[in-house]
Amino acid sequence: MMRQPGGDNETSPLLKRQNSDSQNYKNYRRKVACSTISLTQMFERIAFYGVSANMVLFLNQEPLHWAADDAVQVTFIFTGLAYMFSLIGGILADSFFGRFVTIVVSFVIYIVGLVLLTLLGHAVHYSKFEILCGNTIEWVKIVVSNNPTPSTDNQPMHGNCRTPVYISLILIAIGTGMIRANISPFGGDQVKNESSNVMRAFFNWFYWAINIGAFIGIGGVSFLQQYLNFFWGFLAPTVAIGISMIVFILGRPFYALKKPTGSVITNIFRIVVEAFRGRSRRRRHFSNQNSNQILSPLAKPSFLDMAKVRYGGSWHDSMVDDVKSLGTIILVFVALIPYWIVYFQMQTTFLLQGLHMRATFKPNCANIANATTNTSLMVTETSDSIVPTDCKVEPFSFPAAWLTIFNVITVLLLIPLMERVVYPFLDKRNIHISLLKRIIIGMIFIMLAVICAGVLEIYRLRNVHDPKNVWVQTIGTTQYYAAHLWIFWQILQYALIGISEVFASIAGLEFAYSQAPKSMHSLIMGLFYLSGGLGNVFGVLLYDFTTNVVGWKSNKDTGNINYMKLWKYFFLLAVIQFVTIIIFSFVSQSYEAKEKKARQKNNIQRTSLIPPLD
Repeated sequence: MMRQPGGDNETSPLLKRQNSDSQNYKNYRRKVACSTISLTQMFERIAFYGVSANMVLFLNQEPLHWAADDAVQVTFIFTGLAYMFSLIGGILADSFFGRFVTIVVSFVIYIVGLVLLTLLGHAVHYSKFEILCGNTIEWVKIVVSNNPTPSTDNQPMHGNCRTPVYISLILIAIGTGMIRANISPFGGDQVKNESSNVMRAFFNWFYWAINIGAFIGIGGVSFLQQYLNFFWGFLAPTVAIGISMIVFILGRPFYALKKPTGSVITNIFRIVVEAFRGRSRRRRHFSNQNSNQILSPLAKPSFLDMAKVRYGGSWHDSMVDDVKSLGTIILVFVALIPYWIVYFQMQTTFLLQGLHMRATFKPNCANIANATTNTSLMVTETSDSIVPTDCKVEPFSFPAAWLTIFNVITVLLLIPLMERVVYPFLDKRNIHISLLKRIIIGMIFIMLAVICAGVLEIYRLRNVHDPKNVWVQTIGTTQYYAAHLWIFWQILQYALIGISEVFASIAGLEFAYSQAPKSMHSLIMGLFYLSGGLGNVFGVLLYDFTTNVVGWKSNKDTGNINYMKLWKYFFLLAVIQFVTIIIFSFVSQSYEAKEKKARQKNNIQRTSLIPPLD
């Protein structure tokens, strides 16, 4: 049978339609996978912030009665462990189980911890404490008075039921840490073969989903805990993490899965050891160079190059190059530590500052007494004859923790604006802001945030040391001597940190994935979050050092910060961040110049491989 003329042209539309259908199905799978992963992360963040936002309040309440310092310390440890376990989760995923299996196992651990915490909340609220904590309950009667801290009839605060609390928080930290290290690179795997714009869009919307979860967790779940009870307040995060796990598993048919590559840490260690043993070969290589005037492109091998096969080692070039690339990546993460120190001030010193600003919407009896009978920061007893009727009504207190929502709202508004308006506008004009430049921009904004906090603290102290401007407010069972200055003045510093996140934090996530070797994506993401954990730890250590050793905390401060030089601490953080920006700018320029040179070299090599036309 003879082939008809033009037969190839007749079948071409069919092939094009098949290719088009295949591409459309590929795009559909990618969109479903990315949406499912973002939704999974959103529900996980609802659970995390639903636990962490009010943990201090939960531990302070009857009948747990943890001392404030212990409750705050446990919260810091919980956050630090969550970041530390990110590294372990990354190693397990890259080396042994793969990301999908690691995430599912992490969900199971997470759920067990939340179920235990929910049972503890039920026991606290419904007086069934002995089931989890035994009969060793130390009851402490809290008496609210005019002292700077609540009176406990001179009895020590007993941290009841420590073991179930520790176990539940450790399990939750393991679960959230291991999920955090793997969920974002797992999403990156879905778009790794797409353009840089697609990858940027994924990480922007992924971070947007994170902040939606934070908004619901901080604004909704914490409100439920404070104004209903902690049983329902912990049940909501448990339900959220269950939904998160179900959504993630249902997306299994649409995911692009990647198998583990073997023990990454072991390979890194073996490459370093082999390079160390090859020192003598490296010296001989340089000795031979001195006698040879014509040097090859491989004339200056680095220390790690001696583990390569071409230099007498036993490792493939790509494996050694992967280990070499870790140096620059880790350097960037180290430079981000000062950024994270400032970032975590939102949950510590910013919160403390807010508690000592006016957060109530009705006058307090102590305020009336302070204005009429007192000329110091200490408040004396009052009589009903000088107290108005509305003063006896319990005032509504704006929760200081809710100010974090303004940070979240800023992120939620800016990400769509940047993704839909700003970045397309710049792309059309061939203006590309590199990842490292975006990190620098974020560092500048977070430096401005802590400067604003320092200026506000100076102004707050001027107000609070004027007897006419002291605002005494009771939040929970604790009495605070605050400045008659609205807490909403803090919105600017929270919003500036939100702007910084849109640049630095998102760019850090994208940099961690895009620059990581293929065999180490989860490990590098774990290191990225580890830098955040170290920022948390260093921030606490720096605060303790400046307040207790340097002496920025006064002996007059008994439950308040009105004699503390907290503004110096804020300005110290600003100086540290400024120095980091200067150093990081030089490092980023050097790195980008090196990357540009490497790309030009690769283009020349590819061009030389093209055969000449006859």
